[in-house]
Amino acid sequence: MSQMSNDPNSPSSTVPPAPPTAPAAIPGEETATPEEIEKGKVLALIGYIVWIVALVPLIQKDNRFALYHAKQVLTHFCCLLPCFLLFAIPFVNCVAGPVVMLANITMIVFGIINVVNNRMKPLPVIGKFGEKWFAGIQVKQA
Repeated sequence: MSQMSNDPNSPSSTVPPAPPTAPAAIPGEETATPEEIEKGKVLALIGYIVWIVALVPLIQKDNRFALYHAKQVLTHFCCLLPCFLLFAIPFVNCVAGPVVMLANITMIVFGIINVVNNRMKPLPVIGKFGEKWFAGIQVKQA
């Protein structure tokens, strides 16, 4: 039987692990560089919690990751506006209020999970509309 060599220059020596990279892109999903993700992550995360903060990437347009999530937040907000108008009707408010609030919290949680996982994935149900409605808002070219 042959024995393995302990020589560090031999081909059977251990290979150092590869450096971490951005997650693999899903077909149809936008991507950003790891640098853009790191720079835009905090702003994107705060945008889901405090909606007014999501306007900053929409105005600056300098980070693809933050801009993508700002468009998702804006879509979420636009979809909630008609619901808030319906809340003026007493019976509708009692019936639909809890459902809308649960859907609202669910969308926020999905958005935060996407940001934490460095994903540029649309929100369930409404995210695809945001990609169409705000397709004209693009990152400024340097």
